[in-house]
Amino acid sequence: MLSSSLASRAQEAWNEWEIQCLVMASFSLQVFLLLSAPFRRRHVSRLLNGSLWVAYLMADYVATYILGRLTLLLAVTGGNEGTRHHQLALFWAPFLLLHLGGQETITAFSMEDNTLWKRRLLDLIAQVAMSVYVVGKQWRQGDRLLVAPMVLMFVLGAVKYGERIWALRAAAARAPGSSSIASLVTHAYWKEHYWKGGYGRLVCISSQDKISIESILKEASVEFQASLDFFMDMTPSDKSISSWMSAFDMDTLLQLKTSKNVYGMAYKLAEMHVSLIYDYLYTKFGTVRFHASPKSNPTMVAALQWLVSLGLTSVALALFAMAMAGNTTSNFDYSESDILISYILLKRERRQQTSPGGAVGALIRRILQAPCETPPPPHIIVSPEVKKLLLDKMFVAAIEALQNNRWDFRRFQGQWALWVANRFEGSDAAAGPAHKALSSIQKLDFVATVVVWHLVTTICFQAGDGPGELTNPSNDLSGYIMYLVAKRGLMVDSNGHIMIAKTQMGVPDFLDELHQDGFIQKLREGDQQYNSPFQLCIAEACMVRVELFKIPEARDRWKLIAAVWTEILCYMALNCGATFHAKHLTAGGEFLTQAKMLLFVIRLPFLIKKMGVIIPPFM
Repeated sequence: MLSSSLASRAQEAWNEWEIQCLVMASFSLQVFLLLSAPFRRRHVSRLLNGSLWVAYLMADYVATYILGRLTLLLAVTGGNEGTRHHQLALFWAPFLLLHLGGQETITAFSMEDNTLWKRRLLDLIAQVAMSVYVVGKQWRQGDRLLVAPMVLMFVLGAVKYGERIWALRAAAARAPGSSSIASLVTHAYWKEHYWKGGYGRLVCISSQDKISIESILKEASVEFQASLDFFMDMTPSDKSISSWMSAFDMDTLLQLKTSKNVYGMAYKLAEMHVSLIYDYLYTKFGTVRFHASPKSNPTMVAALQWLVSLGLTSVALALFAMAMAGNTTSNFDYSESDILISYILLKRERRQQTSPGGAVGALIRRILQAPCETPPPPHIIVSPEVKKLLLDKMFVAAIEALQNNRWDFRRFQGQWALWVANRFEGSDAAAGPAHKALSSIQKLDFVATVVVWHLVTTICFQAGDGPGELTNPSNDLSGYIMYLVAKRGLMVDSNGHIMIAKTQMGVPDFLDELHQDGFIQKLREGDQQYNSPFQLCIAEACMVRVELFKIPEARDRWKLIAAVWTEILCYMALNCGATFHAKHLTAGGEFLTQAKMLLFVIRLPFLIKKMGVIIPPFM
């Protein structure tokens, strides 16, 4: 009997407080999404991503369920005393539309969510219809003083929901496999002044004593369309040449390479490009900044949005307060808890518009200031030496491409390392040790090449006979790329997975031998042999290592190794697919993505020689 009584009381309590609890749960989910979503672009945390994923899904489910319960509440209770007691709950329907519209800090959890924008549009139609039904019931049998604030919040909620679908649709148009890609690529091909300037502006920025964040943001905004197309692998690779491209001549490139703050400028600009692209793909910030008309001022658009949202919310709050003040003469007995919840919902929306940390305030700040940079993930320490080495090699490759042949980034063939070998052995010295070492790249597939050169770099690094400015960053890049290939399976086909598995069977014993006396000397002399079919990569690594040790100068040897790894990194950045880069924007980012946008900043993949002018062919 006692248990039955407790169950009955619990059921009665839940029936009494069900709507209130669910509304506050929806409110809490929105607050969590607003505050937590920005952290995923800067931190790699399974707990954070898991919590955001659950909150992102549950927020829509809970809000939709509550709207259904509100319509059921109207149908069941009719016009009796219970209806008047719960009548204020109907006032919350427009706020559920606001919740379904989502927060400015997150519109999509992943790229797949963007592609579901048509489903969201159907949801919008259904939820708006239910909200109209609730508002209509309020007009016919409820407190008519609440109709005006309900209508205002309904309009704001419908606009916010539509804005979310607009953002999803715009991002989905550039998702891999989208039917809109063909038209977007064609548009980019024929668009004049695809890049609105050459190296001149970059030289001006990097020549400053202190790099201006405003100038970095302005440059990134001007080139946003081109950077987004490049990021999503939609850049035309053969655009007709325009005469105005003299801004990309050799002199300007050399000025950029030797400017005082070129490293800080290049990486900050690459980070800014990544941050703006994240905004476009996963938040509402890009909706105002880039989805609107190109001729519109984004600051004015943001200010107009802020004024409209603030005005509607403030008027609704004032009208609601007046309705509650006049409630003493009405026939509706609103509970204090319902009134408190209503004020919480209204004041939260108003505070979001007016506080410095509010969503629209944050939007304006992101237009006027720089977004937070996206640091590399914690599984690799990207030292300043690694960044300097990568940018130096990019500049060297750009100059070499101008003086000799364009870099073919569609396949990895050791072209950068071959340029290095030609400097100290000559282009005709095919029998030299450097050229022999590089010959392995031509006969191995990509995964096997990565495995072989990772083993070679490990052996050379443990030998400790090279300059630190080359050995340490080269070894770091080797470990990072091996991590991407072996752990992440990036650019690995079925044969590559088998190759990695076979190598892992032989690598432990192989690496243990590195500590044995005389092993390095055996490699120098070519006495160490591996004939096992499971250790073919190890045998190839030994051959390459022997040839590298024949190079007289250790610095030349490490220049060769550094060129191999920097080209592999750039090759992977350009060919691993936009899906990989877009996916990891939401999980702290990858250094590989930063490298891709650095290539965009330098224009390296598209520099060709024509009458002494460096010309990106898709201009």
